[in-house]
Amino acid sequence: MYNSAKRLYLKNSICFICDPHITNINPPSRVDNYRETIFNKLEWIAKYSEEHYNSTKYIFAGDVFHGNIDRAFLNEMLSFFNYWCNHNGNAGTYFISGNHDLPMGSLSYYNRSSLCTLESAGIMKRLDTLSVLSKIKDNNLDVFGTKAIIIGFDYGITEDEFLQRYDKYLCDNFDKIKILVCHKYLNDGKAVEIITEKTLKYFNFAILGHDHMEYEDVEIAGCVVKRLGNISRMTSATEDRLREDTYVLYFVLDDETGTFEFEKVKIECDGEKFNDGVLSLVSEHKRDMKTLDDILNRVDSSVVGGETDSIETILSQMEIDKDLKLKFLDIYKSLKNEEK
Repeated sequence: MYNSAKRLYLKNSICFICDPHITNINPPSRVDNYRETIFNKLEWIAKYSEEHYNSTKYIFAGDVFHGNIDRAFLNEMLSFFNYWCNHNGNAGTYFISGNHDLPMGSLSYYNRSSLCTLESAGIMKRLDTLSVLSKIKDNNLDVFGTKAIIIGFDYGITEDEFLQRYDKYLCDNFDKIKILVCHKYLNDGKAVEIITEKTLKYFNFAILGHDHMEYEDVEIAGCVVKRLGNISRMTSATEDRLREDTYVLYFVLDDETGTFEFEKVKIECDGEKFNDGVLSLVSEHKRDMKTLDDILNRVDSSVVGGETDSIETILSQMEIDKDLKLKFLDIYKSLKNEEK
């Protein structure tokens, strides 16, 4: 840990964290203690921030939680985040809402969400417009003015609704660095879950949650789009099981030189272990990959308490081969017995 004298020379940062999907229920696709693994990752991030930066603001890009959680676990989370958000050089923690944070995936029910409880307790703040009061300029040309503006774009709001609210604000601040944080797919999806050139053209950078796959940066209409992928690798979907590394992104400010840079950091924290039986099933039925991913994701997302009859209900609604249903059910029962 850095002492106070040495910390005077460190830079300040903003850390973007995508899709933790915190829950106390172990997904069928995982055999490690899922919630402990996520907690360990968050603690690793906090420790890394403390050791490398003078102070850090944190921004969760949606899906902090994987659905509403029971009261006992919510109390545990309140205690965890109350400590996490007030130590390790934490200068403030913000979030936007993802589809899994919202009951029925709708912002209309935000006041019933676990995120709302964290906000009401004063532990986290909902990201609206966060101004980074720091002299920032391009490394070569002083074109960005004196402020970076970070704007949150929740799941459940369309681009038209977003621009109706922010169009004038964005135009008035055309000379600032503008960073968008949103829980959206790029270009492809329903109106409430996509981001396109129509909005991106107003920003210099966009950090996207929602899409669990990691991608190379892409520039669209002058905006650099960054997609890190989720930090949880929760399901046995292709983007989770085939990707070993998870990352966070730091926006690093140097007040002395007036410069900034992005630093993508690999989370060096072990613990994730997938259920070999589920992965074997997926591998064996490559031709049915899309169907199998659909089943596994629905089970991972929908089963509360892990009761077998809930699994059977989901499988009964799927138009797939009976033998395949039985094989998956056997694997799931076997997994639950191992957990006991």
